[in-house]
Amino acid sequence: DPKSAVAEAARVLTPGASLVVVDLALRDRTGQVRAPDRPQFGFLDVDMDFWFRAAGLRPVNSIKVPGSPEAVGIWHGVRDRMGAESYS
Repeated sequence: DPKSAVAEAARVLTPGASLVVVDLALRDRTGQVRAPDRPQFGFLDVDMDFWFRAAGLRPVNSIKVPGSPEAVGIWHGVRDRMGAESYS
């Protein structure tokens, strides 16, 4: 449950602290159908952005490191001094 994992990590951050998530990054493959026997790993930027904001983090930057067959995503969010309610 990635949303819960981000929320728990964000919960223990002090104001001004950062959370960095490194995992596989999904490419936006609109219109492509995934084979049912092949699991789909990785995350979209839009999902990570949503999870960060729901946890009270300000998304700062995302980077894709090209790879074969999958790219690696690095997402960075900051716990602002404003508090979680600012991004819900």
